[in-house]
Amino acid sequence: MWLYAAPKFLTKDMYGRIYRLVAWFVFWMLSALTAFSRSRLSNLGNAWPSM
Repeated sequence: MWLYAAPKFLTKDMYGRIYRLVAWFVFWMLSALTAFSRSRLSNLGNAWPSM
């Protein structure tokens, strides 16, 4: 993993901050993508009820 190749001056506190930032960003992206796909699917279902 890239974390093992990180410089030694990175402390565990910085690792925790990076982990929290990445986790928050991934959660936000997933929630936004799910909401977007859900709205798109609902719009398609309303436009073409036969599908």
